Amino acid sequence: MKSTGQLGELMAVNYLRTQQFLILQQNFRTRFGELDIIAKKDNSIHIVEVKFQTSPIINSAYKLNKNKRRRMIQSTQVFMDQFKLNHYFYQFDLIEIVKETIQHKKNIFNLNDV
Repeated sequence: MKSTGQLGELMAVNYLRTQQFLILQQNFRTRFGELDIIAKKDNSIHIVEVKFQTSPIINSAYKLNKNKRRRMIQSTQVFMDQFKLNHYFYQFDLIEIVKETIQHKKNIFNLNDV
């Protein structure tokens, strides 16, 4: 049986594919943390954080505090260096799933935010 987080990520991956994203990596782990989904569309690489909730009580964006953003940026820099993909535009997205509803919030912060 899949965990709630795995189910949310599966739903997010399926959604991104319907939006013509190419999934490059899932659950990319570094010493700084984990990136849920790394996807490419056109000339941009999207670092996608997935938040799955059973009720819409708390906005998921609040969970992306300064510490979490910094760890995501550091992990992204590791990814960029490891795969030699420095020439792309990078943006950070949030996919929020509440029950069956998927909301894709694009470019919620960038590599210069810390």
